[in-house]
Amino acid sequence: MKLLSKRQQDTYLRLVQELPLVSIGSDEHLIAAQEMIDRLTDQKKLDGGEQAYLDALCDLVVVYEDRHYSLPVASDADLLRHLMEEGRHANSNPQGDRSCQERAFGNPGGKEAVQQGNDRHVGNVLSRAAIGADGEHRRREIE
Repeated sequence: MKLLSKRQQDTYLRLVQELPLVSIGSDEHLIAAQEMIDRLTDQKKLDGGEQAYLDALCDLVVVYEDRHYSLPVASDADLLRHLMEEGRHANSNPQGDRSCQERAFGNPGGKEAVQQGNDRHVGNVLSRAAIGADGEHRRREIE
């Protein structure tokens, strides 16, 4: 099974010669990788060789960033506070519809529980409500 055409292989190898696909070992190397990623993602269309190279380079960046720049795990209350804040910015409906946070709390005391950091109650709220990337409210079950 052939993964890339001859032309795509040539494109892939040209990129490898420019910035080899090796484990990222320093912040300087990370910056060079990010610049290459930016350059490739700025193109309107990638051929198969460019896409294969970009995928591999992104994998290497993720490994390096996970080792050196890992983010702390957020509690359910922190996550919901963030979603509420994002919902406030995304919800600009002039008709006066209820805000995303109001729709998320179907039971009394929900908003206060989040403000007080009651993770058990917040977990229940999160299992009933989610706010999509577009700011729209989504009902779903979280297992």
